[in-house]
Amino acid sequence: MTPGVIPPMSKEHELHLASIMEAFIKDFSKKYRKGQQEHGGALWLRPCWSDAISEVLDLVSYVYTHKVQLAVIADLALKGAEDSSVAAADSRAACVKILQVLQGMPGYEDKK
Repeated sequence: MTPGVIPPMSKEHELHLASIMEAFIKDFSKKYRKGQQEHGGALWLRPCWSDAISEVLDLVSYVYTHKVQLAVIADLALKGAEDSSVAAADSRAACVKILQVLQGMPGYEDKK
């Protein structure tokens, strides 16, 4: 493949993109409408810099809390993936898949 050339999108890629866009539009519309109801008025006429800073600070709290939550999930999945009993084969395989999904997540490397 030539460097810089993006391979064509497969049907699976298109379906994945469509599902993300659909979820985003639904979630964003709900959040926007709720914000207009709570804060009233026209957002485009409000100074929103302080609101933006506040939202960024909230986001940092959420992201770091989620990082801890993912570490707990990784701990549980690692425990299950290491269970070598014959009866745990399906559970072990499920835990391995969970760990594969978590790869690249903050804190995952600590769980190896």
